[in-house]
Parts: sequence; structure tokens; C-alpha cells
Amino acid sequence: MVGSIRRVVGGFLGSRPGIVIALVAVLVGTTTVGVAGAAGTGLISACVNKAGDIRIIMPAATSGADAKNEGDEEHARDKCSKNETLLTWNIQGLPGAQGSVGPAGPTGASGATGASGATGKTGATGATGATGSMGMTGLMGATGATGATGATGTTGATGPIGDAGSQGPKGDVGDRGATGATGPTGATGPIGPAGGSGVSPTVTTFVSTTPFTGANDFAWHVMPGVAMTIVLNTPSPVELAWGFSASPTGTNGWVATRVVVDGAPVAGSQRMLSGSGSGMGASTSASSVLTLSAGPHDITVQYRSGTGFTFDPNRDYHAASLQALAFDH
Repeated sequence: MVGSIRRVVGGFLGSRPGIVIALVAVLVGTTTVGVAGAAGTGLISACVNKAGDIRIIMPAATSGADAKNEGDEEHARDKCSKNETLLTWNIQGLPGAQGSVGPAGPTGASGATGASGATGKTGATGATGATGSMGMTGLMGATGATGATGATGTTGATGPIGDAGSQGPKGDVGDRGATGATGPTGATGPIGPAGGSGVSPTVTTFVSTTPFTGANDFAWHVMPGVAMTIVLNTPSPVELAWGFSASPTGTNGWVATRVVVDGAPVAGSQRMLSGSGSGMGASTSASSVLTLSAGPHDITVQYRSGTGFTFDPNRDYHAASLQALAFDH
């Protein structure tokens, strides 16, 4: 073994650090005697000469006499000679740093349920507690059932007749009786005088043949082609009648109409027509009776609209007419 160590160390040792490194590398792997011998001291000792020879010593293993018996003081096993250097190191190195905490192991299975313990003895009876305060008054109980009716007592003696009371108020009128039988028919009266002959009115009628497009400015306008003039011989009532149908513009299209006599609107003559946006016509008509003075009178129909409309007398459902019935005979 020493020959092996010498061959390893001799090749590169030239300094003390090299010797130490070689000792650590070689002795850790090959030396068992020195380690076993130094178990009691916890140290390993070795001698190294200048040639790089290494030997393990055990300072407490042998005495000086044993060394002399060897015949060579330089190779005594318990100490180094003057030509050797003593090296000593611990058998066990310094403690390393504490490792990191390992992961928690899995939770173990639940243990079996233990047997129930024996029932303990009944404890001694405790001392009687202090008397509690009086509780609150309880709620009133429900009304009991009505008792049985007692027996009827005997009839007492009749008392004296009391004084007459005052007259009461007049009663309501009774219901009407049934109707009596019909009496006999009376005699026929004398024939009255003959009445005068009836009067036929003077009728003036006008039907428009003028197509036009209505304005949508909300202002009143004279309806084109719907106007007339009548002349009365005497003051008399006149009945005016008119009708108008057209196609208002848009889904919520509308047209208002009225009659005007001598430039004044006839009260209550306003009428409204509205359309559905389908292009079909909508219509309105009205009549009014008023008394006019003798002489000429101009009569027109006016309209106004906020949506506009179209009028064409050639269409089946468009028409504009004005009629006057004068009773001036």
C-alpha cells in the first residue's frame, strides 16, 4: 500500500499543499488501519517525508520500546522522525448545512373507531338551586261555552192600561191602482179647413271637375272648382250639403273641410277625413241649415291640411260636391 501511495504522490508533489491534497485523495480511499486505530481519539495522523512517502501512525498504539525493537527510529509507528512532517485531520468532517424540508407525505388512512368506553357511574345529586322569581301572568283563557238557558218563569199579573199615545205621522201614498177599462169611442168631430199647397225648394247643385294637389301649410284655402252663388227672392231658410273624398298623403295624412257663406265660416260645419297611406280615398260629408237674407250669396268649400293630398275627379273614389236648397217662394 505504501508503494502505491509513493507512486501517486511522487509524480506531482513539490509543495506542502500538494501533499495535503494527495493525502486526502489517497488515504480516504485506501487507509483503513489508521482510521480504525484512531477511533478512540477521533483523529487520523500521518508522517510524510521529503520524498513524498506517507505512513499512517498511531501515537497511542505503541511504546518507545516497541519502536526500538523495530530497529529503525525513523519508522517508529507512534511518531514522526525529524525528517518527516506530521499531518493530522478529523475522522469526521464538519456538519453540512441542513437540507430543505421535504414535501409532506400523504394523509394516512383513518384508523378504526375504538370501542365505546364503559358507562360511568351516576354522579351525586347536586344541591337544590335557589327559588326562581315569579313568572309573568299568563294570558287570559278563552271564553267558556254559554251555559244552558234557564227554565221559563211564571207569567206575572197583567199591568194597568197605559195612556193613549200621540198620533203618528201620515203614511206614504199607496201604489196606483190598475187602469180601468177603456170607455166608448166619442163622436167624430167636424172637418177642418183645407191647408195651403206645399212649397218646393229651389235646388242648386255643383260637382267639381277640377283636379288639384292640396297644400300642406295648415292654412285654409278655397277648394278649386267648388263654389256657387244663389239669389234669394225673400229672406228664407237654406239647407247646405257638401261632400269631399280624396287621397291624403302619408300614413297619417289628414284634410279638414268647412263651408263659408259670404266670406264667413258656417259654425259647426268643420269636418275631418284621414287616410291610411294605402293610396285609397277617404271621404267626409255634412249638411247645415241657416236663414239667409234676400239677395245674392256666395257659397264656397274651404280645406286645410298638414300633410297634403291629391284630388282627381276622374278616379272612382274622388269627388267634391256642394248643394243648396233655398225655401224662398
